Amino acid sequence: MVKLHVMTDVFHVLQHGHQVIGGELMPWPYGPVVEPAYNRLKNWQHCHEENGFQPPEYQILSGDVTGFQPRTAFDPEDIAPAELEAMDKAVKLLRPMSFDSAYRYFHGDDTFMGRAYNRATSDRRALAWGDIIDAHDQIHGSNLQHLKRRLISYG
Repeated sequence: MVKLHVMTDVFHVLQHGHQVIGGELMPWPYGPVVEPAYNRLKNWQHCHEENGFQPPEYQILSGDVTGFQPRTAFDPEDIAPAELEAMDKAVKLLRPMSFDSAYRYFHGDDTFMGRAYNRATSDRRALAWGDIIDAHDQIHGSNLQHLKRRLISYG
């Protein structure tokens, strides 16, 4: 769920120049993470394990990997088509990945996310959207430099 958040924002930025969900992408050991979102999920999981707590937004499903099932029915009309497209790209990328392949994707210099992650780690800072765009252009032969101007306008 954390990487789905990250990659939904990444794909939306690469298409439209701004995030869907938002948050600073921090280079944690297993890849980029939006720390407040991660902490919220881990707190819910901890409370669930301690006393059966269930947050109002999700039902926590116990298992080898903790699952979070939305309690509210999803209505595609509530989300813009571009946001759904970014989320769908993220799901298609991440769903088939094993832990090892996800690790390689977020750390390898042969992927745009790996390059941006490694630069942020080397500089001891959050991933920069400009680095993600530059690495995407280098890997995919695209030219998305115009999106950097749009990112600045969003603050």
